[in-house]
Order: sequence, then C-alpha cells, then structure tokens
Amino acid sequence: MRNGSCFRRRFSACHAGAAPHSAVSELGVARRLRTSPVRTIRFLPLLLLLAAPLALAFSYVRESLAVDGTLDAGGSWDYAAGRADFSESHPYISYAERHELLIILSVVSLCAAVLYVVLLCTVFRNPTVA
Repeated sequence: MRNGSCFRRRFSACHAGAAPHSAVSELGVARRLRTSPVRTIRFLPLLLLLAAPLALAFSYVRESLAVDGTLDAGGSWDYAAGRADFSESHPYISYAERHELLIILSVVSLCAAVLYVVLLCTVFRNPTVA
C-alpha cells in the first residue's frame, strides 16, 4: 500500500515538478531490472549441469553426419575406430554401447539440472532480495 501512496503523491498537484524516474525507483522497478552478481552466479551451476547433455547431443549429431556421408559415398563406417573405411565392411555397433558412460552422465546431469531449476523457482525465489 505504501508504494501506491508514494506513487499517487509523486504525481499529485503539489509534486507536479518531480522527476518521473524517482517515482519508478520508489516502486522498485529499477531495482528489479538490475541483476546482482548473486543472481548471476545462481545460473552458473545450471550451465555446468547442461554441459554433458550438450556434449552428448553434439557428439551424436557429428557422428551421425559422418556415418551418413560415408554410407552415401559407398563406404562402411568403422564404429570401433570411428572412421570411414572403403575397403571392407564393418558391423554396426550402437551409439549407446560405445558411449554408455556419456549417456549415463548426461541423464544424471539433466535430472540434476531439472531439480536445480525447481529449487531456483521455489526455494531461492525471494522478491525482497535485490
């Protein structure tokens, strides 16, 4: 209620010459627009937790494009060595078998990132903190 009364007083006839930016700062709008280092640091763990899933996605897409290019050129992809081979045929080895640890790490990291976002939205949410 106090902010509303300050706002009305600021724009009343007796305060007509007051600068409008002071009314905005009294409402707290300017304070909410500034980001403090504490708020910025809160998102750093989220970026770190999303690094493993992004690495998994990048690795999978890069390898898929390389395999597709090799097969289109008439070759065979050597999944064990990770290279194209145009002299002999190689058996298919799934991505999950070859990169099991990266997949597990990505799933755990993604679950931790979701949990961290839930914590940011619930526990760390405090509108009085600048």
